[in-house]
Amino acid sequence: MRTLSVCLQIQCPYLCKDGNSYGCQAYRSSCGCHLRKIYGFESNEYALFASSEIDVATLKAENDSFFLEDPKYADDLK
Repeated sequence: MRTLSVCLQIQCPYLCKDGNSYGCQAYRSSCGCHLRKIYGFESNEYALFASSEIDVATLKAENDSFFLEDPKYADDLK
């Protein structure tokens, strides 16, 4: 079964693809991600994963909306 990287698929702004600091830069571990709490995605310490197809457009819109309301993200944009 193919596993999809949710973070990569939705182009999460906090996903770092560099080898030295790969993974989620917003949370200490991807287990703390708001999308994991809502949808129950599988995770390792770096990113979220889905074993079935996901609605990329809906998840991306929800993720973007969350970060627009998040004060930490607003600070990171400065």
